[in-house]
Amino acid sequence: MNKQLKGIIGLGAVLVVLGGGLAALKLTDNSDKDSSSSSEITEETTTRAYGAGIVLVEDSTALPITPDQIPADEPDWHLHPAQGTVKTMDVTNENGSFSIVRTGTADTGSSDAASAEYTIKDYEDVVMDYSALSYLMSDINGLTAVSVIDENSSDLSKFGLDKPAATAEVTYEDGVVRKFFVGIKNPAAPTQVYFKIEGNNTVYTVFNSEVEDLFKSPTDFVQLRMLDKSQDNSDPIVRSLSVDRKDIDYDIVIEYGKNSDDSKAGGSSAKHELVEPVNAYLAVERSESVTNGMFGFTADEVYAVHCTDEDIKKAGLDDPFCRVTMKCDGKDDPYVMLFSDIYTDDDEDTVRKTHVMFEGSNVIFTVAESKVPWTSVMPIDIASRLVIVNNVWNIDSMTYETADGRKEEFKITARDKNKDHKDCDASDFDTTRNGQPFDTERYRQLYSFLVRSNGEEFALDAEIPAGKPMVSVNYHDAYLKEDFSIEFYDYSAMKTLIVVNGKPKFIGTKSYAQTLVDNIARLDTNEDYVTTWK
Repeated sequence: MNKQLKGIIGLGAVLVVLGGGLAALKLTDNSDKDSSSSSEITEETTTRAYGAGIVLVEDSTALPITPDQIPADEPDWHLHPAQGTVKTMDVTNENGSFSIVRTGTADTGSSDAASAEYTIKDYEDVVMDYSALSYLMSDINGLTAVSVIDENSSDLSKFGLDKPAATAEVTYEDGVVRKFFVGIKNPAAPTQVYFKIEGNNTVYTVFNSEVEDLFKSPTDFVQLRMLDKSQDNSDPIVRSLSVDRKDIDYDIVIEYGKNSDDSKAGGSSAKHELVEPVNAYLAVERSESVTNGMFGFTADEVYAVHCTDEDIKKAGLDDPFCRVTMKCDGKDDPYVMLFSDIYTDDDEDTVRKTHVMFEGSNVIFTVAESKVPWTSVMPIDIASRLVIVNNVWNIDSMTYETADGRKEEFKITARDKNKDHKDCDASDFDTTRNGQPFDTERYRQLYSFLVRSNGEEFALDAEIPAGKPMVSVNYHDAYLKEDFSIEFYDYSAMKTLIVVNGKPKFIGTKSYAQTLVDNIARLDTNEDYVTTWK
């Protein structure tokens, strides 16, 4: 609820309750703040809150007043927005003291220090949650009362205001200084706390949500979002990302595909490709969190600020378990994110966590393992398992060869070389098989079965068996101007080794390869191709 709306509601409450009766209530403090000064509090309240809506801090010249002091010629005085600009705020609470200082003009949509309105003294080199600091100032500079509890109180201790739980000394740009004190929670309304202003012993209640940030420490304002994410999907292009991890003996390396921006080239819908430990297309829905997950990556809490070498060692980041390096357009130096070994705090804590920091930064964070894909991802988890993804009409020649010596050669020629292939169908091409005219649609149907081939797992350490493959496919992509080869080797009773461009790539299902061999034999007949396998 905005301040002006609170004032409108409060004005109605004030005018109604000025003639209201009082009722005495004996209340026991259930606050989690220090309430040892009094186990019981007797206070006067009204059936409708007396003093609700009083603007305690309007601007740097206004003073807090009670309803009977509202100027007769300006009954809506407290609807005015706060005008005073806070220059500094010195906060003291059980965690110690810190100073919030004004730096410039606010841009609460950014975590960039250059666009911050406020920061914390001695933390200028740390990215803070600048919007939270600005909201704190906004909440204080325009704070309204929920009620007046005790005018000119003679015993502040029963409200926890003799030794306040939090104190804020505010200095405005015009030099005016005000000091505010927060006491214990109102036992009758736990969402409210007692509040007073220096120089006036009137005790008010205010909503806890408006002053709760005064109980924080500087580290509570550290920005947990380690890297901003754009609101309009305009993040820089990730040119490469590598994962170096202790539990695997290879790096996982991803690069922006050379044909990613070319819709005519075929390929998968993912913009990136796996290049190490094997070359493979990526499944976009399974790889996005890995390739672009640094943007918007948000930790759970701060482990250390202004961290020393000892802090880094204690966090396990001097010799990290995982190192993720991301190179982007528009930035000369890469982002390097370090992760410690996965751990749990104690036997009762089942949440697995890791410490994380950007290499060379001065803040260490803690985050749940479930939010960190890089510490456990395996290549097969993010790869598309399709063996071939070329556009059928980009191919101008294709040869199938089986282990028994059968060889089928196809030539595909476009009737209109200027027509965009994405708008073509079989009727736009002439096809020959072994030099003789052949039904282009029947050729396309066999290719359609071919592109359904997929791997079950990567064959990282496999050796190519001796002898001929069960079936091999060689083709030329005229659009990419590249040659490709796919070979299916008999690898075990149920499996094949799929070799792409001379390198072992996948372990596949033997029944698929055998069905492909059988379909090639059906070229001599009018039988439909078999499109299922076990």
